[in-house]
Amino acid sequence: PPYAPPPGYGAPPPPGPPSATVYAPPGTPGGYMATNPTNNMAITSLVLSIVGVATAPLCYLPILLAPVGAIIGHMALNRIKTSGQEGRGLALAGIIIGWFGTLLAVGVVILIIVLVAAGSGSTT
Repeated sequence: PPYAPPPGYGAPPPPGPPSATVYAPPGTPGGYMATNPTNNMAITSLVLSIVGVATAPLCYLPILLAPVGAIIGHMALNRIKTSGQEGRGLALAGIIIGWFGTLLAVGVVILIIVLVAAGSGSTT
């Protein structure tokens, strides 16, 4: 028997939205532009600072994370300046939140010391 082409062979495509497999010809402008990666230390700084401030009421150990996050944020800013990576805003947010958390922790410690000293001085 002679070969018969499948139905619809050679016919124009059906009307409707274009197929998802339609590609632009090579050399056509567009597509994704290569970007600089985000600095990992900036992300780490922000995460440590937020965890340090958010978990401070639960126990005292995480309060150490806030100053560590701020210090890592300073290191990330220096690295971003030299490497040209992204993440300057993340590093700045980590620094601000970290030093705010540290200041808050120092204030709470001073308040506790003052309250304990005032309570131990009174006699009942």
